[in-house]
Amino acid sequence: MSKTSRRALGEYEGSYSPRVLRLVCFIAGLILSTGMAIILWQSPGQPDGFDRGNTVGLLLILAIFLTILWRFARARVDLYSDGISIHNFFRDYDVSWAQVFKLSYSPDDAWAYAELIGPKRITLLALARSEGESSARFLLRCEESLRAYEQRHDKD
Repeated sequence: MSKTSRRALGEYEGSYSPRVLRLVCFIAGLILSTGMAIILWQSPGQPDGFDRGNTVGLLLILAIFLTILWRFARARVDLYSDGISIHNFFRDYDVSWAQVFKLSYSPDDAWAYAELIGPKRITLLALARSEGESSARFLLRCEESLRAYEQRHDKD
């Protein structure tokens, strides 16, 4: 897959971010932070509390979990006239419509997929079935943009 710049994707048409996923990540982050604060406050380690090494280790573990939650919460799909920008948990893709064979979202799938020309398939993690109708409606907008792109370029 060739690297496509966002500038080459055309005019910005909208984006979709999963609200339920962001809410779950926010609540999980609050619970983890509160739990870690209680653990550090109660200090079950030594009589005067945790030593410096244990405290730093626990805070490092908290930072790792919060970073993972933040990466999950940043899932998003940006729609452009000539392609899409996919922000998955650990990787971003800028894909022009010329590279996309089809977009699929079957009832058996947990997420929508962008089937690329060739053997590559990209999961659109922001468009999860658990998000309900809003993610399905955004995928329909993406499919309409793909069809419009195909019609514009079939005339050429």
